[in-house]
Amino acid sequence: MLPAGRVLLCVGVARIMDLSPLVASPAAGGTMVNLAARSRRLFHTLARTDPPFSAICFVIAGADLDVSLVSSMGILGGYYLLARAVGKFWGAWFGARWLGLEDVVQRLLGFGLMAQAGLAVGLVLVINTRFPQYARVVGTVILSSVVIYEMFGPISTRFAIIRSGEARPHEPESVSVVD
Repeated sequence: MLPAGRVLLCVGVARIMDLSPLVASPAAGGTMVNLAARSRRLFHTLARTDPPFSAICFVIAGADLDVSLVSSMGILGGYYLLARAVGKFWGAWFGARWLGLEDVVQRLLGFGLMAQAGLAVGLVLVINTRFPQYARVVGTVILSSVVIYEMFGPISTRFAIIRSGEARPHEPESVSVVD
């Protein structure tokens, strides 16, 4: 079966089983790209289509953001921001330690995981349709946190890359071509 057929099959099966294609598709994609060399060509081709679809997804989700509720997020919003950051740092540290990675990776990997966008925005769209009674509150908390994490996430990632010694500004970039 062609890789595109596998993606469509995954979405179809997820919908039949009343599962989220938004969660099933990345799981299937990760499996495909790691198990089949032919799938890499498809993902390389599809990667060029990401920006327009991401922009559309952000516009649709942003249209649902009730800015008047941002200031009322209070404890729930603060807790979400803190819990997500702690979870990222602890999970990254634990995973890197469990895998026996270098100390510098264990210490700094969490900084590289702070940015948040695509899947969170998609989940807000799913919540809007499946759980409309929670959509305003959850949407406001998640979309507001996306704004915050997308402002500070890249800075945090840059900090981790530079601090770890992985940034080599004087070396030419190596270009990877997928067959």
